[in-house]
Amino acid sequence: GDGAITQDGYNTEEITTDTLTVLAAGGIDLDTNVATANLKTTAAGHVEIDETDTITLTRVITDNGHIRLEAGDQINAIEIDTSHTDSSGQANSIAITSAAAGIHVGLVNAGATNTIILDAQGDAITQDGDEATDVLGSSLTADAIGGIDLDTAVDTLDLHAYSSGDITITQDGNVVLTDIVST
Repeated sequence: GDGAITQDGYNTEEITTDTLTVLAAGGIDLDTNVATANLKTTAAGHVEIDETDTITLTRVITDNGHIRLEAGDQINAIEIDTSHTDSSGQANSIAITSAAAGIHVGLVNAGATNTIILDAQGDAITQDGDEATDVLGSSLTADAIGGIDLDTAVDTLDLHAYSSGDITITQDGNVVLTDIVST
C-alpha cells in the first residue's frame, strides 16, 4: 500500500492510550482518546485527528499534506509543522479546533504560503511565553471564547476574541489586518 494509517470509518475511537507515536509513509487519519501524540508523515499524506478530550500534540509534522486536528477539550500544540513542502493555497494548511476549551501554542508553522486556522470554542488561544514566533504562515484566522495572545509571522490576520477577550499580537514584519473583533 501507500503506507497510510487510516480509521475504520466509524465515529468511535480506534486508539485509546496515554502516548501515541505514529510514523507513516502516507497519511494519518484516526479517532483517538490519547493524552499525548507524536505524529509524522514521511511521504505525501494528510494528518487528520479527532480526539475525544484534552491532548498534547508534542510533534505533528507532514512531509507534504495538511494537518486537521479536532479535540473535545484543551489542545496543547507544542510543535505543528507543514512547512517541509511549502506550496500555495490549502495543500499544506493547518486547522486546529478545540470544541470546549482553549488552544495553547508553542509552534504552528505552515510555511510562507499556507493558511492556519485556530478555533478555541471554549476558552482562550495562548502562547508559550517565549519571544520566539508562535505562528508562521501566509494567513492566520483565530477565533476564541476568551483572549488571543500570540507572536506571529504572517501576511494577514483575521482575529475574533469573544466574551471579554483581549487580543495581543506581536508580529514579525508587515501584516494586513482583515478583520479584528474583541467583544
